[in-house]
Amino acid sequence: MPALVVDDRMIVGFDPVQLARFLPRPEDENAGVAFGAAVRTVSVDIARERGLAAAFGVEVGPVHDTSPADVAGIRSGDLITAIGGYTLTGGADQFRTAVRARRPGDTMILTVFREGTFLVMTVEFPRDPVDAPAGGEQGPG
Repeated sequence: MPALVVDDRMIVGFDPVQLARFLPRPEDENAGVAFGAAVRTVSVDIARERGLAAAFGVEVGPVHDTSPADVAGIRSGDLITAIGGYTLTGGADQFRTAVRARRPGDTMILTVFREGTFLVMTVEFPRDPVDAPAGGEQGPG
């Protein structure tokens, strides 16, 4: 298992979210992306209502038309449970951090729980930078 030291932090294993937080950014620091939907942390009640075995991930709120989330097929009410091979145990904050780590032209593989089925979806962020904040800043409803 790889172990990396960045400044005074040790990162054990390949964790792209943590790596993106601590590695130096390229000159295009201001080039951000937007997911295009609000998210909120999945609570025990939401997990129970939807049939999810435990409370993890984020619930998707309103999805903006033509946004990367919309183009990928993400729907309001979906539960995003993982990014790549990493389960979303940190809720909305972890999800927003992962989106902020992306740059124009990047993709993000998501596992979505919808109507009792897990789906794998790819979100593609346009190459042209956007001025909107990344992530989904508010919870739905």
